Amino acid sequence: MDFLKKIKEKEEAEREEEELLPYKAPHPAWKVFGKLLKLLMTLVLVSVFVIPCVRIFMLNSHPNEAVDLIWTESSKASYKSDPDAFHTYKIKMGDSYSKLGYFFFIEGSIVEDEAGRIEQIQLTMRYNDSTVTYFEEESGESSADEPFVFVLCDEKGNCYLPDVTVESENGNLNYRRLLFDNVDMSGVDTLAVNVYSANNFDLSSHTFADGKDENAFATVLVYTSQVKMPEYKLSKRETAWIDR
Repeated sequence: MDFLKKIKEKEEAEREEEELLPYKAPHPAWKVFGKLLKLLMTLVLVSVFVIPCVRIFMLNSHPNEAVDLIWTESSKASYKSDPDAFHTYKIKMGDSYSKLGYFFFIEGSIVEDEAGRIEQIQLTMRYNDSTVTYFEEESGESSADEPFVFVLCDEKGNCYLPDVTVESENGNLNYRRLLFDNVDMSGVDTLAVNVYSANNFDLSSHTFADGKDENAFATVLVYTSQVKMPEYKLSKRETAWIDR
């Protein structure tokens, strides 16, 4: 027991001695190191969590110009004559993109006139700035101000150039809202967008098998006869353009 008592007394004496020792502040270099370590950890957390979240938000947040209905004089007149008979439908394809993922189909709309005939098909395509770089490296061509031509084709080989193209951007993402007038959809099972270089493009020099051209830079499926096409109500933002 005396042995344990001596050990306890020794521990208490050492503790009292430590309490009496003057406080020694850490070397300034350690403070700097601590701050740098905290900064490094913050940067790691930002790169791991914040940047991917921002990128996901950008990929799923599209400019209004990229998804809003394009109005033409005929569609304005059709809507004004009888808004209740003016019907628009969304093409719901899910994720649809070209081989290697250089072009994406975002969404589409089909516009019917008052007689129930398809008046227009409007499609939104998206590509990254790096797609232009890849195209130039692969083709050896310098891209034009508008580098690509988008051609809509059905499986019968009927092809259409866009009558209207609306351009928009979101960071390094480029959007093209394409309007095709008077597309014959009778008996059509599939529609695909073939993408070409805008340099010296001539539609008559291309042949299409099942609506696809093996010489196209890319091909993206945008419609099948099994796809869901729910009717949707035009937003106030979209109808506000009618009187402009």
